[in-house]
Amino acid sequence: MNHQVKGAYRAAVSDYRAARLRGEFDGAFAALERAHILGQRYLFAHIAVHLRMLRIALARRDMRELLGQALRLIATIPGYLSGWVPKGNPGGTNVSAIKSMPLAADLEPLLRDFKVWRSVAKRVAIYALLVASGLGLLAVHEQRRATAAAALDQDWEQREVHRVGPLPSTAFVEILPVVNWRAGPGLKSEPGVAYLIRTDRYTVLFDVGFNRAGESPSPLEHNLAALGVGLDEIDAIFLSHAHRDHVGGTEFERARTFSLGLEQRPLPPSMRVLTPVAMDYPGTSLETAAGPAAWLEGFATTGPIPRQLVLGRIDEQALLINVAGRGLVAIVGCGHQTLPKLLAHIEASFTEPLIGIVGDLHYPVPEGRLFVAGIDAQRRLASGTGLWQPMDFEQAAGEIDMLESKLDFLGLGSHDTSDAVQDHAEHAWSDRFYSVVVGEARCVTAAKGTAPLPSACESG
Repeated sequence: MNHQVKGAYRAAVSDYRAARLRGEFDGAFAALERAHILGQRYLFAHIAVHLRMLRIALARRDMRELLGQALRLIATIPGYLSGWVPKGNPGGTNVSAIKSMPLAADLEPLLRDFKVWRSVAKRVAIYALLVASGLGLLAVHEQRRATAAAALDQDWEQREVHRVGPLPSTAFVEILPVVNWRAGPGLKSEPGVAYLIRTDRYTVLFDVGFNRAGESPSPLEHNLAALGVGLDEIDAIFLSHAHRDHVGGTEFERARTFSLGLEQRPLPPSMRVLTPVAMDYPGTSLETAAGPAAWLEGFATTGPIPRQLVLGRIDEQALLINVAGRGLVAIVGCGHQTLPKLLAHIEASFTEPLIGIVGDLHYPVPEGRLFVAGIDAQRRLASGTGLWQPMDFEQAAGEIDMLESKLDFLGLGSHDTSDAVQDHAEHAWSDRFYSVVVGEARCVTAAKGTAPLPSACESG
């Protein structure tokens, strides 16, 4: 607002105040109409005029004017953003809000340079520049991601592979989901992951969920208590990767730590914790996996497998359990490694065959479960080969079909795998497939296949 227009606008507002104090509402409103013509191009001045007109309408008990001013107040923002305001419009409900009007003779010199088309064109140019800048920044980010991804892939292909095995075995493994998208009666669900893995010697907590709502007790704590599991029964914690939906929440992801609940509580001194990257936990010494290796008796880690996502680099490890006479069962947190890379790595690194996978394989197609500011974060930011090439259903279905000929069974979680992919897997695998549900345990023994396990593993 230039100096002359600002002076005239302030004079009109002063006339309004003086007339209102005298109780001359018609004169006050006329002064506001003049102020509206002068100030409607400027957002705050425009809003202030309509608020004062609303006040006059209330004093007059003029319901028609009151409603009209309320609507015009709402319209001030889109009008400002578009740059389209009708020149000379006085702002009252006696005139259409979109109608331009002739200017009074004394206002003509002040507003001679105001052209609606010029105001609109200016906004269009600004928005076009903002869009172009945004797209340019995205293009630069994607180029950097692609460069980093290519370097990671090259390093991965050139790594030195040390074969691990033969591994000690366990007579059975019981896999009990304690956090996932689907849950049984009396148990909480959320878009996070945690499993309780039991063998004949150890009980391992795989990941610790999300606690997205910041609850106390957290979904993990609630479900463990409902299932009769105490912290003292857990021998070790295995973290697949350091994303918030696996380490207990955003706060803990940012701090490079984890938590079973809203607050970090002391862990038993004997508890072992294996992480894929360097992390901390108060009062506890953590182990960081460097590569494929045996861990607890009957357990092994694939070691961290790196991948460059739109969100940034992530290093994810999978947990392997060697079932006597059968082979390896892989517990997978998110599947950021990608299924082809994970399969090839396990085959190259371990002597035992892979017989089954339980977990999420990151198939958020046609859409995922987690939206941030309206963006499908799981599909657009954490799948596929970049921002412009997210995973599609055909790729996910193809990988599921490929896997069917290689494994004895498949259990898919739903926290980052869609219902459509679950349905496809069920059709392709028949009774060799199951959907992960919190509270529904599965057992793998020396006998073939998996079976529902309401209490304890049974042979056969």
